[in-house]
Order: sequence, then structure tokens, then C-alpha cells
Amino acid sequence: MTQLAAWGAGACLADDMGLGKTVQAIAILLHRAADGPAPVIAPASVLPNWASELLKFAPELRVKQLQPGNREQQLEQAAAFDVVLATYGVLQSEAKAFATIDWHTIVLDEAHTIKNYQTRTSKAAMMLKGNFRLALTGTPIQNHVGEIWNLFNFLNPGLLGDLPNFRKQFVTPAANNPESMAKKHLKKLIAPFMLRRLKSDVLEELPPKTEIVKLVNLSVDEASFYEAIRRQAIKHMQERDKLSAAQQHIKALQEITRLRMAACNPQLIEAETDIASSKMAAFKEIVEELTENNHRALVFSQFTKHLSLIAKALDSWGIDYLYLDGSTPIPTREKLVKSFQGGKAPLFLISLKAGVWD
Repeated sequence: MTQLAAWGAGACLADDMGLGKTVQAIAILLHRAADGPAPVIAPASVLPNWASELLKFAPELRVKQLQPGNREQQLEQAAAFDVVLATYGVLQSEAKAFATIDWHTIVLDEAHTIKNYQTRTSKAAMMLKGNFRLALTGTPIQNHVGEIWNLFNFLNPGLLGDLPNFRKQFVTPAANNPESMAKKHLKKLIAPFMLRRLKSDVLEELPPKTEIVKLVNLSVDEASFYEAIRRQAIKHMQERDKLSAAQQHIKALQEITRLRMAACNPQLIEAETDIASSKMAAFKEIVEELTENNHRALVFSQFTKHLSLIAKALDSWGIDYLYLDGSTPIPTREKLVKSFQGGKAPLFLISLKAGVWD
């Protein structure tokens, strides 16, 4: 990162999750702090983690979180050794104020947030002026090769040409032929600026990890319920002739989501059903074993309704827990994390979207 900064080039730190992207970014922020202020733009769920990690690993830096009110004045006061923490939403709403500052270092966490060049968030990011730009993302390409263009348009404008030529030179050939040389050429072009380690690359340095996959079979009643939902989904998809291609795609995703929910707990589909959930029964067994042995655990689910059902069950079992989802205010999230780290409860229920941090 230091070498690329000296060249005047931006960098994409794309290590696998768990390899310390945040700590590495803090190291470069500290290294460059004397020459000017730096903003760290991140999803709301990650900001408390940034604040605590900065305090832990770089107490020399002054962490500033923008407060409601005259944010333009707050930004103007940013100086050397200042790290300004802000969400992508704040960046978007205060785009002009952010663009007036000459930042020495700019950090975008979960940088795939700007993968779509048409969004206001992406446009706000492009307005930022800075000496060195750093993007943190474990998934620089989530859906297709075309997403890498906007990321590098932020990091190193002009490196991949304009978008029409990029699509013609890389995206279309890669889509038509997975073995196309276009992908190899693109990889070679961005390699100097794409700093990526996989967990397998540093396996010997990592502590051992144990994975236990527990398969849960549906009961007869659950299987019958699931089959009814599946047939209903097929019927709905056969009636899609009146829908556009985009609507058909959305409809298919909706039906798949319903099937996933039915496999988790029938009550996610029909709240009044008396069909018991096999997954909930298996969860109870695991939780009882954990608590009896004084262990603690994070419990994730994509569906907040599922977490609500789990919370209700834990209440009935007399087991303490903490709860965090997307609606939890940022200051409260930080308190909850510290409470769990301090041993307040054996379980922490977290929605996947709200709980994604490095």
C-alpha cells in the first residue's frame, strides 16, 4: 500500500474476510497521518468496529464521527492525524462538503457498495479528492466482471478506459467464453493494484478452525408443508407470461426465498401453524449443550423474523441473549458488542446484513 501510494496509485485491499483488512488499513492511516486528514467511509454496521479498532491499534489518531448539524464546518476542521468516520449515506447527503476537502488518504470499506456507477453513492465517492485512495472489499467482483470497472474508476481513473470500451474489450468476451484471454488480460492489468491474500495462502499462520456441519431432516409434517409451498411456487412461475423479464427474475427470487423460509420454520410462512420446527429443536439441543459448558455463541440468520422466533423461544427456555439487526441504532450496536465481549449473555442474535464486519 505504501509503495502504491508513493507511485500516486490507488489500491484495492481484497484479502479474504478474517485476515485483518481493517488493521492493515489502520496501519497505512497511521503511517500517512502527519500529512493530512483521512475519511473512512463504511456501512453503518461497521463504524463502531472502526472506532474501537482505531482506539485499540492507533490511539495517536483522533477519531471524529460526524454529528448532526453543521457537518460542513465539522469537515472543514479536519486536520492531520484526524480520521473522519462516516457512513455511505452521510457521504451521499454531504457529497459537496466532502468534495471541498483535500484528503490525504481516502478509505472505502465494503467498497463493493459503489460497484454500480449510476448510484448517487458512487457519484459521491467519485467526487472525493485525495492523494491516496484505498478500497477494502473481500468481494471485488460479486456478480460479473463489469463491476470491477467502477471500483478501479475510483482507485485509478483511466486505467481500464471508458465503460463502453471496457465492456467491449473485457465484459462481452468473458461472458461469451469463460476461457477467453480477456479475463487473463484484465487480471494482469489490475494485478499490481489488487492486494489479495486467501486464507489458504496464510493457513499456517492462522489458528486451527473446527467446522461442524449439522444436517437437520424435516419432519413428515414439515416435508408435506414444504412440498405444498414448492408446488405453489411452480404454479406461480407458470403464470408469469404477463410479467417482464425483470419481473420474472424478481418473482423467482421471491418464491425461492419463501422455500428457504419454509425450510427454516413453517411459522415464517404461516404464523398460526402448529407445525413444529425441526431446526428449532436442533437449535435447542445445541444451545443447552453450549450453556451447560459455559460456552458462548453468535447466532446468525438472514431473516429477522426467524431471529424473532428464536428470541421468543429463548425467552421461554430462560436463556439470556443479546439482539442486533438493521434497525438497531449505531450507538446501541456498539454497546451491544461491548456487552457481549464483556460476557453479559451467552448468545448474540445477529441478522446477517447488520452483522457483516471484518
